[in-house]
Amino acid sequence: MQKKWKVAKKIDKELINKFLEINPIILQLLANRGITEQERINEFLFPDYRSLNDPFLFSDMEKAVKVIRKAIKERKRITVFGDYDADGITSSAVLINCLKELGAKCNVYIPDRKKEGYGLNAKAIEILSKKKTDLIITVDCGITNNKEIKKIKDLGMEVIITDHHYPSKEKPHCLIINAQVDHNYPFKELAGVGVAFKLSQALLSKISKKNSSKKEAFEKWLLDLVAIGTIADCVSLIGENRILTKYGLIVLNKTKREGLKALIKKSSLNLSEINTYDISFRLSPRINAAGRMNKAIIAYDLLMSNSFKKSSEITEDLNQLNLERQKITDLILKKAIKDIGESPKEKILFSLQKDCPVGILGLVAGRVVSHYNKPSFILTEQDQKIIGSGRSIPKFNMIKALNKMSDLFSHFGGHSQACGLTLKNEDELNNFKDEMLKIANSELIDKDLRPVLEIDAKINLSDINWNFFDDLAKFAPFGQNNVKPIFLTKNLKILSSREVGKNGNHLKFSVSDSTYQGGYGWSCIGFGLSENWRGRLKRGDLVDLVYYIEENRWNGSREIQLKIIDLKHSELK
Repeated sequence: MQKKWKVAKKIDKELINKFLEINPIILQLLANRGITEQERINEFLFPDYRSLNDPFLFSDMEKAVKVIRKAIKERKRITVFGDYDADGITSSAVLINCLKELGAKCNVYIPDRKKEGYGLNAKAIEILSKKKTDLIITVDCGITNNKEIKKIKDLGMEVIITDHHYPSKEKPHCLIINAQVDHNYPFKELAGVGVAFKLSQALLSKISKKNSSKKEAFEKWLLDLVAIGTIADCVSLIGENRILTKYGLIVLNKTKREGLKALIKKSSLNLSEINTYDISFRLSPRINAAGRMNKAIIAYDLLMSNSFKKSSEITEDLNQLNLERQKITDLILKKAIKDIGESPKEKILFSLQKDCPVGILGLVAGRVVSHYNKPSFILTEQDQKIIGSGRSIPKFNMIKALNKMSDLFSHFGGHSQACGLTLKNEDELNNFKDEMLKIANSELIDKDLRPVLEIDAKINLSDINWNFFDDLAKFAPFGQNNVKPIFLTKNLKILSSREVGKNGNHLKFSVSDSTYQGGYGWSCIGFGLSENWRGRLKRGDLVDLVYYIEENRWNGSREIQLKIIDLKHSELK
């Protein structure tokens, strides 16, 4: 499907005149990210670890630290109750590492995705009670578990919630560390692992001043886990998350953890060269695969391992789980597309796949959205229940729609672009579909559902040089709300073109503009573009290109290369 190109509104001359020392294109990129004040510009371009917020800004942090330190001193049993995704697993590892450093008697509990579902559950609480647990600390979950929190208290245990999700109707009655519900904490977008790290910071700050340097070093060595969980959970990489991720990448690239070293090697990556893309598409999928295939604990064991040999064995298991997950996802996706059809007229799509594992539902739903660019639900049957996962497009708020029919569900939650649900009974499936179709047909009527390619700026090739490249590098780390800058240049002449790659899937070509003075022109690479452009790109053609600006290294040399996202023939002849 041809994407609709949308170039960001140009900044006005007043802003340019205010910051004459900044390249106007760089200023445009900053403005696109909502950064137009000197202090915020400095914070963004030069993130400083010392600028992290004080963890004691959380309203309940002081009390939580006292409860935990008292439990440590009295040798009480502490259980960290986590989640089965990469954010939850890294959160668990961060807090357990911190508690062990402080001498705590602690262990971890990560629920089975298939048998227990997300968050606290009655069966797990009973198990922990029988094991004489005194204090439960949740990470990346708990804020919606009012009933379960009451059960914990009724069984004589203490509980502290650390989470980053929204509560259902009212907050549980216990100590809570969660920026989403805390008016005092200034940054609201921390991932679960970010919240676990803030609690660890607070706990470590109580170590005597004699050990302050040791404390600071231990704290910073936790940041490799923080970077992985933050990036994996796709939270905003603006503000405090940007600082945590930047310094986390520094730590990750010289990590001491044998588990991460083994995972990096198994992912065919090089230690010292890991970036956010590698975490998103190579490391976190392998960690997440364990939870999706109902074996989350082995991913946690990997992060906690001190043996490279043992870690290598675990990474082999994770790799196999990830391959199995990929095969199942591809299989279910093909079935879903066949079920839905190639040109569905409905504004919102549904597919019931009875043999789909619960952990795969969201992945398939996301791929269906990518295929059709329409909000989509993939559902399955489990224990005589209908469980579903939805993914949306920016023009449709999925959780808002679910809230309008909340009486149909025994459980549901999520946000505007992703959600999960369990219907009260199988008979409600048709009612659910009918209600969602009514809402979608009403809200999406007459709307252009073509995918939109957001472009940061229209520039000329003459704007690109190594100084500009270095300025762009300051925008890293890239992620949610700070994607890699995307540019548009029009009316470029094709100088040469050829297909490259094992199956000729990629397009390699060079272009020039009106300032071209001979030589080889600008090098361009378009991965996966050959199929759509085979035979359509000839020498002398004029094209409009949308691209990233990257560095290409080979044989000790380097050049600036345009990585093509999309292209079309120019309207100008």
